[in-house]
Order: sequence, then C-alpha cells, then structure tokens
Amino acid sequence: MIDRVVIALLFVALCFVLIERVSCPPVALAASAQLTSFSAERAMKHVLAIAQRPHPIGSAEHDRVRDYLVAQLSNLGLGPQIQNATGVGTRYADAGRVQNILARMPGSQKGGPAVLLVAHYDSVEAGPGAADDSAGIAAILETIRALRAGAPLMHDVIVLFTDGEESDLLGAAAFVREHPWAKDAAMVLNFEARGTSGRSLMFETGPSNLDTTRVLRTVPGVTAGSLFTTIYRTMPNDTDLSELGLLGTPALNFAFGDGADRYHTSHDDVAHLNVGSLQHHGQQALALARAFANGPLPRRRTGDAVFFDFPGIGLVVYSEKWAIPLALLAAALTLVVIMGSRREATRFGRDAVLGATATVGAVVLSAAAAYLAGLILSLLHATLPWGGAPAWSPLYWAAVALLSLLISTASYVVLRRRGSVKGLHAGALVAWTLLSLATAAIVPGSSYLFTWPTLVVVLAALFPDGRGLLTTKGVAMCIAALVTAAMLIPIAYLIGAVFLGVTAAGGIITAAIIALIAWLLMPLLEILCDGARWSTPLICTAAALVLVGIGALTVRASDVHPVPSMLIYAIDADSLDA
Repeated sequence: MIDRVVIALLFVALCFVLIERVSCPPVALAASAQLTSFSAERAMKHVLAIAQRPHPIGSAEHDRVRDYLVAQLSNLGLGPQIQNATGVGTRYADAGRVQNILARMPGSQKGGPAVLLVAHYDSVEAGPGAADDSAGIAAILETIRALRAGAPLMHDVIVLFTDGEESDLLGAAAFVREHPWAKDAAMVLNFEARGTSGRSLMFETGPSNLDTTRVLRTVPGVTAGSLFTTIYRTMPNDTDLSELGLLGTPALNFAFGDGADRYHTSHDDVAHLNVGSLQHHGQQALALARAFANGPLPRRRTGDAVFFDFPGIGLVVYSEKWAIPLALLAAALTLVVIMGSRREATRFGRDAVLGATATVGAVVLSAAAAYLAGLILSLLHATLPWGGAPAWSPLYWAAVALLSLLISTASYVVLRRRGSVKGLHAGALVAWTLLSLATAAIVPGSSYLFTWPTLVVVLAALFPDGRGLLTTKGVAMCIAALVTAAMLIPIAYLIGAVFLGVTAAGGIITAAIIALIAWLLMPLLEILCDGARWSTPLICTAAALVLVGIGALTVRASDVHPVPSMLIYAIDADSLDA
C-alpha cells in the first residue's frame, strides 16, 4: 500500500516539475556577463528607454522611439537607414505612413544571402508595449552587440525594426513589397510577445522547416513543438511573419505568453515584464543568429519536420515522412497486444468496444465539462468568456485537469465492474492508434502527440502480467507512464494555460488530452488501486473543489489584474449615425 501511495505522489510531483520546466524562463544574466553572451540586464536598458509611454504609429512618442533606435544602431557601427513607405491594410482597413528601421551587419561573404532579425517598434495606443514588442527590439539590439563582440560571421545579418505592426502589419508588407534587401533574406527570426512573462515559445515556422528545426535543436533550452505550429496555422492571429512569409523564406517565430491578461493593456509595462522572459528571447536570438550566419543557410525545399521537446534529450526532430511508418508500427504492436489479450479474456470483443467508447466518451464529457466550467468561472470573475479570468491560469488549469481525470477514472471504475482490464484497455489502445494513424495522414505535425505514447504503452503491455508494482509489467507501465507524462503534460499546460490563453478553447483541449492520457494508462491505475475503486475519482473531486475554492476566494480584480473590457463603436458612413 505504501509503495503505491509513494508512486502516486511521485507522479504528481513529476507533473509539477514538468509544468515548471515549460513555464519558468531562465535566470537573467547580469550586465557583468561576458561580452559575447546575451545579458537581459544589459538589454533592459533598451526596454526602459523605449517603453516609457505608448508609442503607436504616427505619434510623437513613436518618433522619439524611432530616433532612439537609429542612434543605438549607429552606436553599434551599423549605419542604419529608414524606409519610408505608405501602406494600406486589407484586413482592418488600416492605412498609414510607415518608417521601417534597417541596418546590415556584413559578414565575410558580404552582400549575399543574409539572416534577418525582426521585431516591431510601434505599440498599441493602450499601453507602452514593454513586452509587445520592446522586448523583441531589446533582444535584437543586445544580440547585435554580442555578435560584434565575437568572431566575424560568414553571412550578413540584417536588422529590421518594422513599423505599423499593430496597424495591420503595414511595415512588414512595405519591406516585402519595396525594399531591395527583402530578396537577400535567407532565414527570418521574428520576436513577439502575447503576454509579459513565461518562456519564449517557438510557435511558428516558415515553409519546409526540416533544416531550420535541425539547427533549432542545437540551441539549449528551446521550448517548441510541431503541434503548436500546426495549431497556429489554423488561428486568425497575425505577426510580421504573416507578411514576411510571402518571401517563401525559412523562418522561426518566437513569443512568450504568460500574463496574457496584460497583453495590449496599460500593464504591458516595464514593471510587469519578466526579465527572464527577455533572457530566453535573447539567448535564442543570439544562438540562432550565430548558427545560421556561420553555417550553411537552410534550404527552401526540405519538407516539414515533426519535432517536440523531451526532458533530458532536448528537441527531437525527424522528417514528416516518418509519421505514417511510425504510426503503422504503433498499430502493428497494438494488434499484437490485442491478439495476445484476446486469448486470455472472455467477452474480450465486448469489453474492447466498451473501452473504445468510454475513451471517446470521456474525452467528449471532459471537454464539455471544461467548457461549462470556463463559462461559470468567467461569470464568477465578471470577465469576457473568451478572455479567461485574471491571474487564474495555474489554479483553474489544474482544476480542469482534475475534472477530466475525475470523469475518466469514474467511467473506468463503473465499466471495470463489468469488463476485464485487458479488454477495456485494448479499446483505449484502438482509439489511440486510430488517432495516431489519422493525424499522421492528415496533420503529421501533431502525430507525435498520439504515436509515441501509444508505442511506449503497447511495448509495456507486451511484458508478462504480474501482481503489484515491483514486477516486470508494473515497472514497464511506470516507465511508460513517465514517458507519456513527460511528453503530454507540458503540452496540455502550454496549450491550455499559455498558447491559447486561459480560454474556453484552451480548457477544452487540456481536458481532452488529460482524458486520453487517463484511459491510455488505466492498467497502471489498476495496479495502484488494486482493482476498481472509487478512491481516485473521490480524490480528484476533492482536489478540484479545493482549487476552485481557493481561486474563487483569492483571485480578485485589482490594479495589477484588472477586469478586461471591450468597447465597440460603429458608425453609418452615409448618415454619420453612430
């Protein structure tokens, strides 16, 4: 009994460690760090200078920021230039005169293909934009300083500080349309923000990303996954890379997204910017600029990659061409497990159907419950349903995960009284295998989410049965659970609490992933609970209620976390009636 409790507690502790790993940025380096390193403390002086007040396109403060950036690039010996252009955006009917700031750091192969570092220097009218995007600007300035302090590079590095990003990407569009350096861009690195803290996530790539992600793999501390790039392609969001992508150039896009309730508000200021987030931004900018500028530049037609971050290994990268063979391998091993289990269990077919149905049902019910919980919480905190409650991410994300675990384990306990463990689990494996095959064929960038957990669990299921944890089967299932958790728990957190913000969509995806994990690992629950018991669902219920209660009592709107609001103004252009 004690060993089971210890294992369960260790598993919970592992989940917390995994979440901390993908949510906490690195420690910021001091200004005394060696000159060839990136120092967030050195970069912060630029944020302090830029993000004093809102500086939207066309404002006097915008002109001050422009002059500051031109002076800083001149101090770095780059000889900056200003691209004056007029742009008209079609998405929001924005139009304006933009002033992009450009500079070129020559390499030994001067004038040839170059690495393009991009961030935008305008802000929204509502806030000073310390994170969005003064942090990106500061990261690039400090990166250029560190590059010039080191050995000469092979390829040129172009700095592009775009104007009018917040006004329908006018500056980026003007650069692509009119500037002669646009054709020289062989690799684009763009830096953005969707909050004020957290790790800098690589969430978007250019076309044919196999070469670029292989280089990305060499950078320590990267947080990335082809699942995020797959999801982002379906979202209506835009960054400068939306326009720069028209060049067909390989690209990587970075942003940090914790503290999303401060995004595009007056609280996107220096006081709320996490210096560690700036450090993560910058150390990736520096490492990648060096790698691409000193090595062979990525090819444009390499095909796409499947990639994901795994603790202790780093970024795992392989061609999308392997997605279907790996899914077929998982399907073949699942078939071997099913055929072996079928000989040992009576009414196996019925139990397998029950298991598959219950897996799908748990996903649907968990997603519906998460959506309903999100609506209730938005009413509780008087916030917009799609905006989430202020500062609630960790507490309510955990509550949503526990709610999903409650539904999944309760459904298993009920069905376990009627069916066999092997039959029910076979049904769950079939559901996972079908998801693996479907994603490998349709959206291969997300296939790893289902293929690798299925592979490790079916391999564990091939071991001979035994009672208790300290058997070959028990140890194998524990290892499979560790691998599955290491892959999926961080993804569930990043999608639910960061990537989509704490919104209804984020909660739904989190709940669905947790439900799938629970049914995939049900044999381990069987071992831990010594049969079908209600202890796990009851513990989940109690823990979820405690977390929601703490959130309800402690999360309050304040000056630090204000209640979001929206004002919509419409006017009839003919009658001028508002």
